[in-house]
Amino acid sequence: MKMSKNYFLILVVSLGVVGTIWFSSKLATEAVVALAKTGPMRDSVTGNVQVFSESSFELRSQGQGKAEFVRMRPFGKPVEVKEGEILIKLETKDLNRSLEQAILAQKTHQQQVEIGSALALQLEIEQKELQSLGILAQEKKVSPFELNKKQNFVKQLEIQLQNESLQWEEMTKNHEFQIAALKSQIEKNFIRSPIDGKIVSSSVTPGDMVFGGGVVGKVISHERLIEVTLNEEDFAGILEGQEAAVTLYTFGRRIFEATVSRLSATIDPNTGRRKLYLSIDSEIEIPTGGSGRAEIVKGVKENALIIPRKALLGNSVLIVSSGLVTVREVRIGASNLREVEILEGLEPGDQVIVETPHLFGDGQKVSVSVIEDQN
Repeated sequence: MKMSKNYFLILVVSLGVVGTIWFSSKLATEAVVALAKTGPMRDSVTGNVQVFSESSFELRSQGQGKAEFVRMRPFGKPVEVKEGEILIKLETKDLNRSLEQAILAQKTHQQQVEIGSALALQLEIEQKELQSLGILAQEKKVSPFELNKKQNFVKQLEIQLQNESLQWEEMTKNHEFQIAALKSQIEKNFIRSPIDGKIVSSSVTPGDMVFGGGVVGKVISHERLIEVTLNEEDFAGILEGQEAAVTLYTFGRRIFEATVSRLSATIDPNTGRRKLYLSIDSEIEIPTGGSGRAEIVKGVKENALIIPRKALLGNSVLIVSSGLVTVREVRIGASNLREVEILEGLEPGDQVIVETPHLFGDGQKVSVSVIEDQN
C-alpha cells in the first residue's frame, strides 16, 4: 500500500513536469522579431547617472523653544512649499509679551518728548531774568556778583538741558534697538522655506523642544541635476549642447531626452573618471538619489546595419529562418541605449528575436510576429 502511494506520487510529479515543459514550449512557439536594417546610427558613449536636486537646504533653527506648528511631521509625505513659507513655528508668547512692553515704553517716551522738558521751560525763564539783570547791572542797580551768579546758573541749566536731550535721544535709540532685537528674536522662531520646492524630511513634531543650531528638516528644489560619470577617454568630442538620453532604473525602460549642459573641469586622479551634467525636460518628477544610465550622442554613422539592443545575448543573437531558430555570433560596432551596430554576422532583412530571446533554443521551431520599429 505504501509502495503504491509512492508510485502514484511519482506519477503525479512526472506528469506535472511534462505538462510544464509542454506548456512552456507552447508559450515559446511565437517569437517576436525585428528586421536587421540599414540606416543612420547614433554614435555615443554611455555612463552612470546619479540624480541630485539643483538646490538642497538643511533647515536649522536659529531660535529656541517648543514647536507650536510643523508643516511636515517626521516620516510624513513630502509637501510643496513656497519661498518664505513658515515650515516650523516655535512658541513666541513670552517674546510677544516683551515686545508689547517695549512698544508701550517707546510710546510713553515719545509722549514725554512731545510734552516737552520742564528744564527747558525753566531755562527759558532764567534766560529772561538774566536779560533783565543785565540791564539793571548797566544801571548799577544790581551788583556784578548777582549778575555773575545768574549767568552761572543759566549756564548750568543749559548744560543740564543738553544732557537731558542726549539722554532722551539715547532712550529713543534704545527703545528702537530693543524692539528690533525682539522682532528679530521672534522671527528666528519662524523657520521658513528658503526656496520654492518641497520639504522632504522633518525631525520635529508639535510639542518638541527645539534648540538653536539644530537641523530640523530638509528642503529641495524642483529642478534636478543629472550627473553622468564617464571614463576620461570617452570625453573626446563631447561638447555642451549635444543631445543625450537618460534611462533611470525607477522608470524601467523609459528613455528621457536630455542635453549636455556643462562639463566638469576636473578629473578624479584616483579613478581617471570625469563628470558632466545634463538638463532634462520632463513633466514627470524625478526622485533625487535615483540612478541609471546616460547616452551622450557624439555623432551619427550613416548606412549602419542596426538591430535593437535587447536582441543581444552577449555577442550572439537568435535569428529565425524558415521557422527555425538559429544562434548567430555577431561582431558589434557602435551602440546606444536603443540600438547596436552589427559589423559582421547579419545581413539586412535578417529576423532577430527581440522579446525574451533567452527563452528560445537553437533549432526550435517557431512562428514569427514582426515588429517593424523598436525605437
